[in-house]
Amino acid sequence: MKYSADDLLQKKSKEKIAVLTAYTTPIARCLEQAGVAAILVGDTVGMVEMGFSSTRDVTMAHMIYHIGAVRRGAPETHIIGDMPYNSDEIPEEALRNAQQLIEAGADSVKLEGPKFDVIRHLVAHGIPVVGHTGLTPQTATNFKQVGKDANDAQRLLNDAKSIAEAEATLRKHNLPAVMMVDCSHANSEKKHARQEEVWRSVIEQRVNGTKSVIGMMVESHLNEGNQPFPQPAKDLLYGVSITDACVSWETTERMLRWGHEQLAAQNRATAVA
Repeated sequence: MKYSADDLLQKKSKEKIAVLTAYTTPIARCLEQAGVAAILVGDTVGMVEMGFSSTRDVTMAHMIYHIGAVRRGAPETHIIGDMPYNSDEIPEEALRNAQQLIEAGADSVKLEGPKFDVIRHLVAHGIPVVGHTGLTPQTATNFKQVGKDANDAQRLLNDAKSIAEAEATLRKHNLPAVMMVDCSHANSEKKHARQEEVWRSVIEQRVNGTKSVIGMMVESHLNEGNQPFPQPAKDLLYGVSITDACVSWETTERMLRWGHEQLAAQNRATAVA
C-alpha cells in the first residue's frame, strides 16, 4: 500500500512511522519489500555515495537521477525528495524545482529551515512539503546535535513559530512583512550572555530563506555586564553599561564576523547558482 501525504499526516503522533533513506534501486526495492511507510532520498547522497565533503555540492540533476532510481525500485512506496542547497530560496524557483522532483518520482519534497513563504507557495500549488528543523546540514557549521535538552528543544520550537506568527500578524493588518529582531530582553530571557544564541538562530533562519528579517539589535558595550547607577563617578567601571546588561566588544565582534561569514557564503552560492 502506498501512503499519501495525508495518510502519513493522519498517522503522525498516533503511531510510529518507519522512514528510511535510499539512493539506489536495489536498496529501495529491499525497503519496499520490508514495508517501510516512506523512503527519503536525501541530499546526503553527495557525501555517502558521491564523495563530496558537503551536501551543498549536490545539484538538482543529482537529486532527479537518484529519485528516479529509488522510484523504479519502490513503485508502491511514498518517496520524499530532498530539495538540494539553493534550490528553494525563492518561492517561484522552488516551485519549478519541486515540480521536477515530483516528475522524477517523488510524492513530496523536504526542505530545510523556516522558509515559510516557500512552503506556503508549494502547498498552494499542490506539492506536499516535509519540514526540516533542528540540525540543518545545508547551512550548519558543524554536526553537533541540537535539541538535546529541554531549553534547546524549546528554543527550536520557538524559532519555528515566532517569526511565522509575526509575519502573519503583519500581513493580517496589510503591513509589509519585514521586522527587526531584538536579541536581548525577552528573546534572551533577559540573560545578556544568551544574545549570541539568539543572533546565531536568526542568522540561520535568514540563511535558510526567511527574508522578512531585515535587521537585529544587540545590547553591546566595551565590557560585559552592567553596573548600578547612580553612584559616585569615581566608583563607576569604565566601559560597563549603567542600564541593561550587555555583551562585550569581543563577543560583539565575534558575532558580527560569524554572521558576515554565513551571509557572505550564502550570497556567493546564490551568485554562482
